[in-house]
Amino acid sequence: MGNESFLQTTVGPFLLRLVLGVIFIYHGVTKINERTDWGASWAAPLLTKDAVAKDVLERLDALPERTEQRSEGGAWTEDQIKRLKDDLRASYNLKRDEVPDALTSYAAQMAVAWGELLGGVAILLGLLTRLSAVGMFIIQVGAILTVTGARGFSFVGGGYEYNLALAAMCLVMALEGGGHFSLDHWLTTRRKAPATSATTAPARAGVV
Repeated sequence: MGNESFLQTTVGPFLLRLVLGVIFIYHGVTKINERTDWGASWAAPLLTKDAVAKDVLERLDALPERTEQRSEGGAWTEDQIKRLKDDLRASYNLKRDEVPDALTSYAAQMAVAWGELLGGVAILLGLLTRLSAVGMFIIQVGAILTVTGARGFSFVGGGYEYNLALAAMCLVMALEGGGHFSLDHWLTTRRKAPATSATTAPARAGVV
């Protein structure tokens, strides 16, 4: 029973904090280092990819006109062009005209980048664990609503599978806390210690 309690209150929360902390720190640092503006435009490469995809799709739209003079065997059919467009959209992981407004906001991008970095550090240390976990949960839900949700479930296709898993882990941490091996627990124990000493001191003084 003691071992089970130790696993639930110490080992389990610590491992969960360790994994989440490393993941969020990594993504936060990556976004901040994406460019030289401290995380204000980490989504720019996504927007660039979409712009390139639109240009390619426009060229594909003109293929029937360019090939109509060719022999029947060398012409592109509409089905072939459609399949090629679908393959291109999948490779860019962004469908045409699907760039969310949130990705064009510098303030939102900076908030996500620094939120992931600072939230990841806080979770890793177990400091303000519940509050940090709620913040990371909100970021993951936002990612699903603005980006990955429209791409379906599978992570391979850029879907929300990964964000859903992180959101669930953050929700569990927000409900359960950081466990005994955390700064939150250490600070709470330290605050209680002086109060306990103060209440037992008069009793000891009366026993002579």
